[in-house]
Amino acid sequence: MWGIGRRWHDKLCRELRTDTPTAWDFAGMYRPRVRRLLGVTGERTYMELNGIECIPFSTQIDSKDRISTSRMFAECVTEYDAVFAAVLDYLSSCCRKLRGQGSYAGSIYVYYHTSVHENYKGPKDARGLKLDFPTPLDTEAEMIPFVKTIMRTTWPRYAPGQTRYRYQKAGVILEDITTADARQLNYDSDPERYARMERLQTAKDHINGTRNMDSRLLKFGTQLTKTKKTKLLRTMKTGNPTTLWKDRFRIKNT
Repeated sequence: MWGIGRRWHDKLCRELRTDTPTAWDFAGMYRPRVRRLLGVTGERTYMELNGIECIPFSTQIDSKDRISTSRMFAECVTEYDAVFAAVLDYLSSCCRKLRGQGSYAGSIYVYYHTSVHENYKGPKDARGLKLDFPTPLDTEAEMIPFVKTIMRTTWPRYAPGQTRYRYQKAGVILEDITTADARQLNYDSDPERYARMERLQTAKDHINGTRNMDSRLLKFGTQLTKTKKTKLLRTMKTGNPTTLWKDRFRIKNT
């Protein structure tokens, strides 16, 4: 059920005294108890299951004023090139969303950190930096130099013999989103250069289509240094029974 994560699942197991609570079990609970157990968000899910609309359906997608992409790495990473390449992949994803709504970003925030789990025994570290663009941008090629500056500025300088940090997650956030009509160029901006970058980005988007980050055909050279350690984790991915034969539902005739 969408929205029922591991913690809520554990609470429902204790409340309903079963190891396998179902949507039917949840929908039949006492509403005030759901509110105390799962809060307002859980109560809304409960009400929706019982036919009470809480979130109105809308075909109009509002433009976002903050766009982000972040992922956990398949394994912990210590190499600069691998983290940098992964961050560029996330930048590509953010730019795709940004251009999809016809907007421009005025600043970028890049961060990466080690595991936050309590059982992680290695040295912990978290780094990040935000930079403002001289003029709102929407193409990867124009944002990459800023990402490189952030990574080189924040990357740790290790002393001889120092244990390297094992980073497990990174992310990119585009902020100060504005529309094309409200975009202002600086006095020294080069319109022709921006036009070339737009054409390059449009061609790249067209060739890559809807492919995910790991299967895109066109990438920048620095993205090719990404290792298997930083590829997307899809161990919890839902199957595709309507498009993949191996994921089809199997119905037994009893």
